[in-house]
Amino acid sequence: MNKNIKKTLISLALSSSLVITGTALAASQADADRLGKDLTPTGGEMAGNAEGTIPAWTGGLSTPPANLGYTGPGDHHPDPFADETPILTITAANYQEHADKLTAGQKALFAKYPDTYKMNIYPTHRTHAAPDWVYNNIKSNAVNASLTPSGLGVENAYGGTPFPLPENGAEVIWNHLLRWQGQATEYLNDTALVQANGSVTMGGEDNYEKHNFYQQGERDEFKGEFYTLVNEILAPTSRKGETLLFIDPVDDKLDRKAWIYIPGARRVRRAPNVGYDGPDGVSSGTRTYNDNFMFSGAIDRFDWNLVGKKEIYIPYNTYKFDNPELKYTDIVTPGHLNPEHIRYELHRVWVVDATLAEGKRHVYGKRTFYFDEDSWVAAAQDSYDNRGELWRVHEGNLKAAYELPGVVLRNYTTYDLNSGVYHTSMLMNELKTLPIFTTPRKDSFYSVSGLRKRSKR
Repeated sequence: MNKNIKKTLISLALSSSLVITGTALAASQADADRLGKDLTPTGGEMAGNAEGTIPAWTGGLSTPPANLGYTGPGDHHPDPFADETPILTITAANYQEHADKLTAGQKALFAKYPDTYKMNIYPTHRTHAAPDWVYNNIKSNAVNASLTPSGLGVENAYGGTPFPLPENGAEVIWNHLLRWQGQATEYLNDTALVQANGSVTMGGEDNYEKHNFYQQGERDEFKGEFYTLVNEILAPTSRKGETLLFIDPVDDKLDRKAWIYIPGARRVRRAPNVGYDGPDGVSSGTRTYNDNFMFSGAIDRFDWNLVGKKEIYIPYNTYKFDNPELKYTDIVTPGHLNPEHIRYELHRVWVVDATLAEGKRHVYGKRTFYFDEDSWVAAAQDSYDNRGELWRVHEGNLKAAYELPGVVLRNYTTYDLNSGVYHTSMLMNELKTLPIFTTPRKDSFYSVSGLRKRSKR
C-alpha cells in the first residue's frame, strides 16, 4: 500500500479494528508538509467531524482570556467556558444509547455506581496550543525521528512530538511520554485515597519536574534523559519527608534511574522498584508506578498495537474541577469523584491496546489507552488483570494552561472495580497556587547530591 494512502486511512479511521505493529521509518517530507495544513501542527486532524460535534482546530487557546481576572502564573485559571451548560447528561439509564462513544471503563462505572455516576457532556473546544518553536521541532521530528531497532526507544527526536503521523502503538505511547508540557514545572498537590465505605485519607506532595527534552535551543546537548522528577511527600505524617528522584531515558537500552530518601533511615538509596508494576506507595498500592500520569516509565513489558481513531467523551477543559471555591469534600465523594464538577467533551482519540509481551510479567495482562489527538495526553486507560477481567479504570482531567500554552494533565484518578477503592492525585482547589511553568533549576538540584542536600534539612 502506498505510504501516503496508508497514513490517510489511519488518520481518518473511526472505531477501526486496524492493528499496526513494528518499527516504522520517519515520515516523508510530503507527509510532514501536511502539518499546519490538513493536520494541526501537532498531528491532529485540522477539520472537525461530519456531524459538527467536534469543531475544526483554529489555533487553540494560546493566551489568557481577557476580562476574567487572571493574574499570571500560579493563579487559579478562570473558566473561559463558565457560561456553558451541558448539552447531554449520560446516566446509568441511558448510557447504552451512547456506548459507541464511551470507554469500557466508563461503562463499568455506570454499572457499578448506577445511582450516582453520570457524565455531563459540554460543547467541544479544541484548546491545545504550543509555542512556534515546538511546532518547528515537530515538523523536523516527523522526517527524522524513528524508533530504535528494538521498537522500544526513540532516536533523532527533540523538542516536540516525535511522531505526529504515527504508524504504530509504540510511536503513540512515546508521543504521550514526550508530549509538550513546558520546560520545567513546580507545584504542590494534594491526594485522596477513598475507601469503599467513603472514608478518605488525604496526602500532600511537593513536585519539581524537569522536561529535559524541551530545553529550547539545546538539541545538540540533549543526552537522552527526557524527564526528571523530584517528589517530596508532605502528608500523611507517617511518610512526611520521603523524597524520590527518578530520571527516565529515551534509550531502550537504559533503565529508569531512581533514588529515595527515607527520613527514618537518614540516607539516600537506590530504588529499583520505582517502576513498572511496583505498587505506588502514595496510592497505597491502588495504582502501579507506571500508572502515574496515566502512563510513565519504560514500555518494554507490553506489545503496543494501534487500533485506530475513535470519537470518545473524555474530561476536557475541566476548569470547573479546579475551582478554588470548591473544597475537597465537594469533589471527593464515595465511590467516585463528584461528577457535577467534571466537564466531558467529545474528542477524537488514538486508541492503543497494550498486551503483555511474551516472557514478561506485569499485574496487567492488557491495557487500553485513549490519547487526545491534539495534545497526545492519555485521557483514559482501562487495565485488565491476567485473566482478562477489567480491573482498574483510569481517567485524567485535561485542561488548557493558557499561560504555557498547552493542554496538560491536571488530575488523574484510578478506580479499583474489585475493591471499590479509588485514588486521585493532583488536587489543588484548597492550595493557593496552581503549577508554575518555569525554567529549570541548576542541574545539581535534580541530582543525587541535591537529594542528599534536601534530606539534611
